[in-house]
Amino acid sequence: MSQPAGFEGAEVWMKMWSDVMSQMASAAAKGAAPLAQPPPDPARRMRDAFFNSWAKYCEEFMRSEPFLEMMKQSIESSLAVRQQMNQLLRKGMQEAQVASRGDSEDILRMLHSVEDRLLERLDDLSQRVEAIERSQRTGGAADTKGG
Repeated sequence: MSQPAGFEGAEVWMKMWSDVMSQMASAAAKGAAPLAQPPPDPARRMRDAFFNSWAKYCEEFMRSEPFLEMMKQSIESSLAVRQQMNQLLRKGMQEAQVASRGDSEDILRMLHSVEDRLLERLDDLSQRVEAIERSQRTGGAADTKGG
């Protein structure tokens, strides 16, 4: 398995790690009891050194250019798969003659447009009716004065 640039030692480290884990698993299978007391000071220092170096290695790895490039490619491919899936589902819905969300949104948009135009027309008609009523009241008042 080829390693990205800067991670050539990863295979050796992974082999060492898998060896340690297999030894721990075999000891557990043989019935070795876990430590009943905390590890002695040298073991604690060794454990702390291991965790510190492991944290440093992980930090360097996650900030490395190969890792970031891999994450970028992973996200881009996930987005591409999602777009393809959406297209496939949309095509399937069209072939099955099922209304999609986009179709429903288009219909709602058209209905809102019709509603807005009707409200504008009603406002215009209301203003015209009010103007006619005003002219009849003033005209009707003038007729009663003249007659």
